[in-house]
Amino acid sequence: MSGFQTLSKAPGSTGTVVVIETKTTATETTAATAATTLLLHVAWLGDSKAVLSSTNGTVVELSLDHRGTNPVEAERIINVGGFITSKGYVNGSLQISRSFGDPGLKSHFLNACAPIKYHALVHALTPKGRTSPNERLTLETKETIEWKKSVKKIELEDAFKINCEGDKKEEEQKEEIIFAKDAVINLPGYICRVLHPEDEFVLVASDGLWDVLQPDECVRLVRFYISGEKELTLDQVAAKVVDAAVQRGTPDNTTLLIVRVN
Repeated sequence: MSGFQTLSKAPGSTGTVVVIETKTTATETTAATAATTLLLHVAWLGDSKAVLSSTNGTVVELSLDHRGTNPVEAERIINVGGFITSKGYVNGSLQISRSFGDPGLKSHFLNACAPIKYHALVHALTPKGRTSPNERLTLETKETIEWKKSVKKIELEDAFKINCEGDKKEEEQKEEIIFAKDAVINLPGYICRVLHPEDEFVLVASDGLWDVLQPDECVRLVRFYISGEKELTLDQVAAKVVDAAVQRGTPDNTTLLIVRVN
């Protein structure tokens, strides 16, 4: 962090995690016979996106962008006193409304969870405020004591959840969640979905890809390269799709991961 002159310039990032769980349950006829179900878990922050493709032709967006242009996010941001510019920037700064990092936009959360470390960070990110290792150690020790005195169990609920049958439902975030009082928060979205035999792969990519390629276009490209005469690994296919995004003029860093699920 010493390379940043002010807290507002400290960076942040988006992220998406995909986990495939094998769930085995005994059947009603006999305990010796088991049924296996594959569950797809997806959690994300920001506007990186996960897309599920199936051989029956369906393309399902598994995540909703955490951006100011998302009506659910826009309502939350306005309710905590934030604003969104005409170009979709949250508080005039970021296009995304949830992220890792970006401490300059999470003052309420940091003040509530780690006040000593937060103020030390603010101090350290001023030109004359570099703390010594001994000072940092003292602050961290004090912070641990204060945290043990004041910590409370916080229930983390997202603004919406998707159950394991794939049905979406919106739920209100509980008032005690301190994350919700900042316009930009670090509370992830989450879904759980049952995988079916016709599901073939999941595409996980940063917004640099989705800004120039629609999900169905991306799926078609992946299928084209997989079924080509030259046998390619999934890494090689991903690299070719990223090259296509670059050729389309993507303005951002672009990353793509292909997860085969069938």
